[in-house]
Amino acid sequence: MRLERRESAAVVAHPLIRHQMDGIAAPYQRLVNRGKLDDMPFTECAYEHDGKQWRQIFYAVPLDDAQTVVVRAQASETHADVLFQAAQAAAATLVPLR
Repeated sequence: MRLERRESAAVVAHPLIRHQMDGIAAPYQRLVNRGKLDDMPFTECAYEHDGKQWRQIFYAVPLDDAQTVVVRAQASETHADVLFQAAQAAAATLVPLR
């Protein structure tokens, strides 16, 4: 399956303060799922963009007691599952730098 640029966004990782996951969704997004995969909390949201349904997921990856990184991915509804699997795989590989 080929993802068109206008139907998906890259997987992005950036630092996160742990309590920020509670308010991570944008005001125009609705929460559709929240949970934990192993030790990795996630938040999934949905929204409309250019007349299409989109989904966005945030994986909070605890690197150690002081550091958390969020891995974020978003795609149109038809491509979200594939991109979310890739984001989950990428998030699972993150470790702290020593």
